[in-house]
Amino acid sequence: MKKIEESVNDIKRLVHSLGVNTSYVVEPGYTGDIPSISFTGKQITLIANFWNEYHPFLKLMDGFDIDGYELYGISNKSADGNKKINIESANSLSNELSSDYDEQLENLVIIGGNGTDIFVCDLQSKKWDMRDSIAIDEAYESHDSFESFLSSVVNTIIENNS
Repeated sequence: MKKIEESVNDIKRLVHSLGVNTSYVVEPGYTGDIPSISFTGKQITLIANFWNEYHPFLKLMDGFDIDGYELYGISNKSADGNKKINIESANSLSNELSSDYDEQLENLVIIGGNGTDIFVCDLQSKKWDMRDSIAIDEAYESHDSFESFLSSVVNTIIENNS
């Protein structure tokens, strides 16, 4: 498993090797303290655990959108100033969905996704999951740490572009 710093460096190298618009990688990272974003309906004590793992990534890179894979940051603007989804807007949108869907999202913080999957932190199990965006009640890939999750996402992007 790669350290967060190694995965972020892999993302930067990948962006440049693909010739991808660098506005999809938000640099520099988020420079503030752990955000005071409260996710409606989520247990406050469990949110602290989430931020302890996700914040180090945000400090290095405030989110990215590469090859259809996206991890949300704090900023709601891309590097070129275009509006983008951030972690707060993604999670407030989930609170506006139907009550059936909300029950499935109750203990999940949405951190990103790709065309078919949603990436979440499950606050109850303390797992970082990739789930089908339709059948979100089960994880098809689950990690014990954000570091492991990020490494898996980056490796998948690299493999898809080899």
